[in-house]
Amino acid sequence: MTSPVVLITGCSSGIGKALCWAFHAQGYQVSATARRPETLTDLQTAGITTLPLDVTNANEIQQTIDTALTQHQRLELLINNAG
Repeated sequence: MTSPVVLITGCSSGIGKALCWAFHAQGYQVSATARRPETLTDLQTAGITTLPLDVTNANEIQQTIDTALTQHQRLELLINNAG
């Protein structure tokens, strides 16, 4: 069985980043997003997928979802944490 997939918005710090670590530790495939993707390098180094996402930009939202689905073929959980 493959690991469940979660996409989390607002992962540059705080709750979003903590959720990434928690789901990753539980074996989930995590797609972490942030408006400033350079803030996600520690997650990326740990093997977590990182994607740029400004939740106020409709085109970027669609592009991020499309990329996540291409990478993982599915999405079981979405956590909208972005401020």
